[in-house]
Amino acid sequence: RDATPDIHFDFLSTFRNSYHIRFGKYTLTVIRDPFNIAYVGALYHAYPGPWQIFMQDDQDGSYRVIDVQDKRPSIIAVKRRLMR
Repeated sequence: RDATPDIHFDFLSTFRNSYHIRFGKYTLTVIRDPFNIAYVGALYHAYPGPWQIFMQDDQDGSYRVIDVQDKRPSIIAVKRRLMR
């Protein structure tokens, strides 16, 4: 008997991510000079710890934690947090 998509989803949704990292390069467009502001960040999670948002330093390229959350933030929430 073949498994339906619902059975696949129900089974896979029982798993938890033990490790997650997502890097991103983003650009914010503004109406004043310099017009485009580039920023780099990362979303990191190691189970059972919290979700962490990192921002890359322009000077030396290192990453620093700018936010910590218990629940996984959406990518839009990560971008908004990086823009502050």
